[in-house]
Amino acid sequence: MRKRWGEILGCAPLARVADWHSIVGPRAELTPLAYPLFATADVRAVREGADRVLRDARSRGLIVTVARGLHVAVPLDAGPEWRPRVVEVAWLIAVARHGRHPAPPAAPPYLCGITAASLHRAANAARGIVHVTVPRQTRSLELPALRASVVFHQRFERCLGSPWWYSQVPDREDAGPELEDLPGQLCRPLMTSRNQTALDLLHSPARMDVWGETRPIVRRLLLGGDYRAFLAVAKNQRRHSAAERRSYERPWPDAWFTA
Repeated sequence: MRKRWGEILGCAPLARVADWHSIVGPRAELTPLAYPLFATADVRAVREGADRVLRDARSRGLIVTVARGLHVAVPLDAGPEWRPRVVEVAWLIAVARHGRHPAPPAAPPYLCGITAASLHRAANAARGIVHVTVPRQTRSLELPALRASVVFHQRFERCLGSPWWYSQVPDREDAGPELEDLPGQLCRPLMTSRNQTALDLLHSPARMDVWGETRPIVRRLLLGGDYRAFLAVAKNQRRHSAAERRSYERPWPDAWFTA
């Protein structure tokens, strides 16, 4: 049984990082929402001379600055050349802006599209670009220190369906996208499952600029899976047409789930 979003979001990172109080001092009462990622504004809220505090933390190897005004706490056992994984930073930025538990029916931020496909090893990662889905429109962000940019895609979840889908497709426990967690050093980002990633790419290949690559990527994502489970994921979300588009492809859909 797949974990619910709340259970996934409760998972801890794999590595211990510098404590927030070791960076800003003991007077700080609240740790930033997306820590180990935090903003210069978070430091200014609890300390005078934020620039001096950040310079000191960098010189002690406690933080890495990934973009203007954005910093990441360094794992305690990391070397001097350590840099955070860009997909983890991108997800933490989304969490900082939209929260870990947005108001229902919105889903929490998650890695999506070609980024998720590459993490499932079904596609080559788009060089220097990470795609993240969030509940509200958000401008893209450059991360110069990581030579990457984060592209945010808005998706406000709602339940849509038809009598045919409700009668023919197996039930799922909850509506919305099917997500799973990705183990990481700084956090455990949410990402779309193989079935969900395939549905999203079929739904809007232009959004990820993969027009000519959609079919082979989807085939690799679905290989060895269960076709009825694929249909079940499309239930109660705006992916019915995408699932049916796969059904009308040739060879017949069952052939896409076998070698």
